[in-house]
Amino acid sequence: IYRPIKADESEKLTDHLEKYWNRELDKLKNLKYTVDKNGQKVPLKKNARPRLYKAIFNAFWLPYFIIGIGILIQCSVARVAIPIFQGWIIDYFSRNSIAKYKTELHEVLIYIVSIIICNIISFLIIHHMRLLSQQIGMRVRVSCSSLLYRKLLRLNRASINQISTGQITNILSNDVSRYDNLSTFLNFIWIVPIQIMIIGTIMWRNIGISGLVGIGTLMIIALVVQGIISLLSRKIRAMIAPLTDRRVQLMSELVAGIQVVKMYVWEKPFSKIVSVTRKLEIKGSKFSSYVFAACLAITAFTDRLALYFTLITYVLLGHYLTADVTFELSTYFNMLQLTAALQFPQALILMGESMVSINRLENFLFMDEVNMKRSEKTPQLQDKSRKLNEATNVENHTDRYITKNGSIALSELQEFSDLSVYVKLQGVSANWVSGQLPPTLCNIDLTIKPGQLCAVVGPVGSGKSSILHMLLKELDPGAGSVILTQDSSKDIFQGNLSNGYFTSNPNLRISYASQEPWLFCGTVRDNILFGQPYDKARYTQVANACALTKDFRQFPQGDMTMVGDRGVSLSGGQRARINLARAVYRQADLYLLDDPLSAVDSRVARHLYGKCITEYLHDKTRILVTHQLQFLKRADHIVVLDRGFMKMQGS
Repeated sequence: IYRPIKADESEKLTDHLEKYWNRELDKLKNLKYTVDKNGQKVPLKKNARPRLYKAIFNAFWLPYFIIGIGILIQCSVARVAIPIFQGWIIDYFSRNSIAKYKTELHEVLIYIVSIIICNIISFLIIHHMRLLSQQIGMRVRVSCSSLLYRKLLRLNRASINQISTGQITNILSNDVSRYDNLSTFLNFIWIVPIQIMIIGTIMWRNIGISGLVGIGTLMIIALVVQGIISLLSRKIRAMIAPLTDRRVQLMSELVAGIQVVKMYVWEKPFSKIVSVTRKLEIKGSKFSSYVFAACLAITAFTDRLALYFTLITYVLLGHYLTADVTFELSTYFNMLQLTAALQFPQALILMGESMVSINRLENFLFMDEVNMKRSEKTPQLQDKSRKLNEATNVENHTDRYITKNGSIALSELQEFSDLSVYVKLQGVSANWVSGQLPPTLCNIDLTIKPGQLCAVVGPVGSGKSSILHMLLKELDPGAGSVILTQDSSKDIFQGNLSNGYFTSNPNLRISYASQEPWLFCGTVRDNILFGQPYDKARYTQVANACALTKDFRQFPQGDMTMVGDRGVSLSGGQRARINLARAVYRQADLYLLDDPLSAVDSRVARHLYGKCITEYLHDKTRILVTHQLQFLKRADHIVVLDRGFMKMQGS
């Protein structure tokens, strides 16, 4: 497989499109709003929403317009000249005695050579321009797919819960593929009117007003009828897309849980559900096929109908039909049939379907993402950095987390690398769904000292995991401040801080063990190391602390055993312990453990709590979410949550 050319590399194309998309997003920064009668914020300017199609146009319009000029020359110059030369050749053989000018033999030879040259130019242009058009469509598809991928990596937890795997799969497989076909026909939207004006002018000079009758017939069929069909096709596409999302999501869930389906013999009920969902999608697709077939059927007789009305009008006005006039008109209407009656309507249909796809992609790009910009330094640390800069007479670059060339500010990293982490929440309120009442977290005040083990308990849905997600910056604090610091000075928390996320060390290392174990297809060791260098002594200690040594001996190939996708070959307890071992193996400053004891039995739970959480991580700041109340007596700090409110805390 050959590497793509530089201009077609995904990273380069996506950077180019993302630059223009960010310019569209910048419109929202200075946008002013008003309040409507329903109390909703409404922008003062109309059409203020960023549009992806504008970003695509600005990124790719120039090379595509140059391609369009080549197609214009082929359609409106090279091909249009051929019937004129053919008419003059026919005039030579007709030997019309009434004609004022007689075509000579040497002129006929010149016309024949001209026809050959025009055909060569036409074929060279159309094939190369079509290839380049498809290349532009491929670039748009690749850049949009990569833009979606980059957005997916930045989504916060709330946004991830709002989308499905089927929706993402459908966008990547169906929606963005529309751009490949659209690029082949889109230029004809502005080329066809120019071609019609050129051919109409030639017909006017040759046969007078009769030519306009045929052009008018063609315009009615091509623009009015086909325009209605394109709008109908767009509505059908908007109706089919959600049905496809639902079907793909259903099949993904069914394949993922096929073992449960087989175990309970649920094949027939689920087969019926899939069949009903698929029938709804096929019903829309069938209607779309009928519309497309009607479009092709109308195209088949467009040129004949236009030629018929033109010749009838020409004869009724008292003119005589000649071979050169009839042949020339027939050739011109054949040209217009290909462009005005086929390619132009096809461009309208594909553009309508592509706009639906762009709107779906826009809605995805507008979803909330992890707000990395809200991580700021505390005022005390800002003063410290400023004094340090003044003392060393260095430009004020140490206030930045990462320098311009990408290197880390090592002085700050060395200053905080061996210090424990303070965690403080001041009047924090947060919500996964904007405007939802009661909020997910409400007025939380919490202080965790360095090296402490904080246990968070409460009923299901009380907001325990939400606190961990907020410390991971996956949930933005709507009010209050979240402070993580390794500065040992006591005044670091003093003073009124604005709402947001503050830290004294931008390179703070946080290790997180999720409530639902996450494993990838690889060996057990790879799932524990997760890209970290292999340290045999540390690896052995972590395996003992997480009660994995006995499992390693039972596995066919020890810790080099393949676990399969999502760890299907392991038990629930084994997946939970490997998930915990991955978090513990990483040498972090703060450990967030989301209920790692729920999937194991009581004996293993005591081992994990005693050997791993309290002994191996004894000098680290730890936050443990758990339902195992028997372990609370060994925790340094206990927090009880209920419906997002902190009911009590202490030791």
